Amino acid sequence: GLVNFEEPFTRLFNQGMITKEGYRDPSNNSAWVPLDEVELREGVPFHKGTEQQLVPEVGKMSKSRFNVVPPDELIARYGADTERVYTLFIAPPDKEAAWSDDGVIGAWRFLSRVWTLGEQIETLRSDESDPASVKMIRKTHQTIASVTRKIERFEFNTAISSLMELSHAIADYLAAGGVSRRDATLAYESLLKLLHPFAPHITEELWERLGHDGFILTSSWPEADTELMKEDMLTVVVQINGKLRAQMELPAGVDQETATSEALQHPKVLTHLEGRQVVKTIYVPGKLVNLVVR
Repeated sequence: GLVNFEEPFTRLFNQGMITKEGYRDPSNNSAWVPLDEVELREGVPFHKGTEQQLVPEVGKMSKSRFNVVPPDELIARYGADTERVYTLFIAPPDKEAAWSDDGVIGAWRFLSRVWTLGEQIETLRSDESDPASVKMIRKTHQTIASVTRKIERFEFNTAISSLMELSHAIADYLAAGGVSRRDATLAYESLLKLLHPFAPHITEELWERLGHDGFILTSSWPEADTELMKEDMLTVVVQINGKLRAQMELPAGVDQETATSEALQHPKVLTHLEGRQVVKTIYVPGKLVNLVVR
């Protein structure tokens, strides 16, 4: 009688399996071979200390297949946050995914970049905004909206991908030189807050290094400003009879007449219009100009 539904949850979500390569010994009834007994010679697996070539086979991680990745070893080498980020980044949580040791290193490099950004921001002195801040601030608010939406949908892998893009945007801004510490810090704090559910340890440490007394865990979740998210320029594609022929950079809010005029003057479009007549124009605001010709 404690809940008004039969099961102790209202929706069932099944996680996908993580798979990894294991090795069988054909000389021993195709028995599975422990990974520490496998030796790769120019990419070919052999039973260590012998000339017996093994047969690789990908399957779900299982103790019986000796293809389980011990988490303690990864944590000792790369930290718990790296393992958390990679496990969530590897694929949608409801899909099967193949484990990759190189992918773990990629997650570690991403977190290392986030740490380096904090060190770079600490050296900044100016608080004056500059024109380059606009692009980074826009990317920050777009990422806040994107990550918030993706977390609600359990799309953790694409949420982390968006955070990687934001880290690159902040890095590009810092590399430009003469930047604003205030603007860079605001973007960086948003990155840390959005990253915290995936990498709680490193983000708490970096939050403290920024001078905050409380925990990032108890700070407010960032909110996206729809006005600051808007792009000044948009990429509008041009199609001729439904086939992509060109792309144009046009101001946001461009009307159909201007977009069509720009499309008809585009060099790549002109080559496909020779000897043809435009009979209809289809315009999807800010996205597409489709010229129907005959």
